Amino acid sequence: MPRAVLALARDLLRYAGARRAMLAGALMAAGAVAEGLSLAMIVPLIAVIGDPAAPRWQGLLGPLCNGLGLCAPQQQLGGMLALFVLAFALRALILAWRDLVTTALESGFVEHRRLALVRALAASQWETLAGLRHARITYLLAAEVIRLSGAVRNLSTGVVSVVMLLGQWALLALIAPPLAALFGLVALAALGLGLPAWRRAGQLAEENRGGQVTFLNLAQQMLGGLKLALAQDLQHAFVAEMEQASGAILQRNRAHERRMARARVGSACAAALGLAAMAWIGARQQVPLAALVAGIAVFVRMLSPGGAVLRAIRQLAQQVPAHGELLAMEATLGKAAAPTLPAPDAPPLRGEVRFDALHFARPDGAVHFEGLDLALPPGSRVGIVGPSGAGKTTFVDLLCGLLTPQAGRILIDGEDMHGPVLPRWRASIAYVAQDSFLFNDSLRRNLTWGLPQVSEAEIARALELAEADTVVAVLPQGLDEVVGERGVRLSGGERQRLALARALIRRPRVLILDEATNALDLPSEARILARLAALEWQPALLIVAHRPEALAVCTRELRFEAGRLMEDRQIG
Repeated sequence: MPRAVLALARDLLRYAGARRAMLAGALMAAGAVAEGLSLAMIVPLIAVIGDPAAPRWQGLLGPLCNGLGLCAPQQQLGGMLALFVLAFALRALILAWRDLVTTALESGFVEHRRLALVRALAASQWETLAGLRHARITYLLAAEVIRLSGAVRNLSTGVVSVVMLLGQWALLALIAPPLAALFGLVALAALGLGLPAWRRAGQLAEENRGGQVTFLNLAQQMLGGLKLALAQDLQHAFVAEMEQASGAILQRNRAHERRMARARVGSACAAALGLAAMAWIGARQQVPLAALVAGIAVFVRMLSPGGAVLRAIRQLAQQVPAHGELLAMEATLGKAAAPTLPAPDAPPLRGEVRFDALHFARPDGAVHFEGLDLALPPGSRVGIVGPSGAGKTTFVDLLCGLLTPQAGRILIDGEDMHGPVLPRWRASIAYVAQDSFLFNDSLRRNLTWGLPQVSEAEIARALELAEADTVVAVLPQGLDEVVGERGVRLSGGERQRLALARALIRRPRVLILDEATNALDLPSEARILARLAALEWQPALLIVAHRPEALAVCTRELRFEAGRLMEDRQIG
């Protein structure tokens, strides 16, 4: 755990920067001094109340007393009370400022780490993403970020408590050295006795993390397959699996809480014994009454930051692995990569595509393109056909830049796709899949995804071209209607029409339809495809389809079989 805590501390300091880190450190030190000063006032105050004529407190605050003219006996109590109130007010102001600065650093750092993972996701290769469990990503962005927030908070609390504890211990050493030595022994014993519990807390956190990811994965599967399960009365299998995963987590947590309860009882007993020992040592060592009372007050006050340090260490053992998990995922996704955006002043692409001696083989060997050479001129209308698993989707993924060839190149207007032209190329593509993805949001947001400046006229025109205007017309709230998770409140054909409209709003140079009209009736499909072929900006059309009616507007056909391009011919 120490290495993980140090790694978190270094990362936090890098985020904070020198200025903010120094400010936070200075406020922590100032808080400790203010805490010590407010506690130090107890000694002279008790001395003045117990014996107003005795100047025993002047050795501690004599210069301040003389400077303020508060040394006359009739002025001592009033002056001491005024200084006491002033010291506590100053302490409150410093601690409030410190807490504002540290809290801002904590929350800013946590969101910085979350957004770093989001950026890594956006910049990663599709091959990497396709192999990851979505439940793990979701858990990292939600639960692990919450754990990281707790770790940062406990790290900050622990540092603040240690600084406060050191300041109070130094004050106790000035008031009553034997009592300070006793507290040091008690603190070392508490640290030693707590090590097994802290190790177990870290192990529990890792066990629970695996259980929570399993539970989340089951929940996602249940939501995705609940309609099918309900139709066949299989939903109880989901519940049984989730009950088993939840029961294991609950059992581990209960065992851990029993151990922590025993530790809290032990800590309380140890504190009581320490206070008793302090009173006994003070009496045996003949510590002056004012110093003894003040020392006991400081000792009691030290129990709070001391307990905070122990709690912070225990909780850090559970929480700090989240930082390593987030960094590990960033590294897996390609931490050094950064999302690229097309340059705002870049000239538009013509959309000429050429596969130049391309070699690509899937790891399972199901698709194997060897020396693939073909050209797709701007405005092409190409049908892509073949049985399932023949390589059609792989070809489209290569065309979109989602997959990287092992050899050869894909050229866009004469430039290598996997270079500076890639973001511009992707921005010029619209891809409509068979299973049209819709957000659980309004139709308007689904249609204008990534294009906030779209006009109402552009939306209306796209809806008309896709014959989706009739879908919107019957909805109670029109474009403001919420479509449900993945568009569940719409039929398959309605989702496909809306996905086509969304693609047309982009005015792409290349429009890829991957079984994107198979849920439509044949007359509707024919009308929509005819409109797409006649679009005024003449995009290239690539239509992946099994039924021949969808290829009526195509002038060229690419046939794939057994993972290879078997035929490239003109049709129509």
